[in-house]
Amino acid sequence: MASTLREQQFAFARHLRDPDHHPKPAGIEERRMKVYRDLFFNSLQSQLASGFPVIRQTLDTGAWMKLVRDFYAGYRAQTPLFTEIAGEFVSYLQTRGDDPEWLAGLATKAGGDADLSDPEGDSISASDIAAWRAQGAWPGQPPPSQEEGDSQAVRGLGY
Repeated sequence: MASTLREQQFAFARHLRDPDHHPKPAGIEERRMKVYRDLFFNSLQSQLASGFPVIRQTLDTGAWMKLVRDFYAGYRAQTPLFTEIAGEFVSYLQTRGDDPEWLAGLATKAGGDADLSDPEGDSISASDIAAWRAQGAWPGQPPPSQEEGDSQAVRGLGY
């Protein structure tokens, strides 16, 4: 009995995290599963958006939702505590190789905190981040050559 319950729980969790690749467990109505899928994902997305508001404002909605969905589906947190999700998100971003350096750097600097400032103490806004993103550079890094800057701006996050 215990292994059956455990198997059901794992199937349920796999489907919630990645419904495109894991079928819903047998015997549960689709409309009920949708409630759970939406509730869990939206709760996580909301927590991350409030913890990383500059990143959320800098990315367009599609890129942000894909980033959160990829985190939810593919990253295995080292803690079960929801209050530590910001640290887990930072760890996740540090392991991704296909994002521009500014993304993990910003998340690390922010640490889930909305009050960001540069080394001179001036506030950093979403428009500052957008400008750095377009240039393909992060403060403290040498600016890319014109050719590199153009190609990095075009590639963006690859979403």
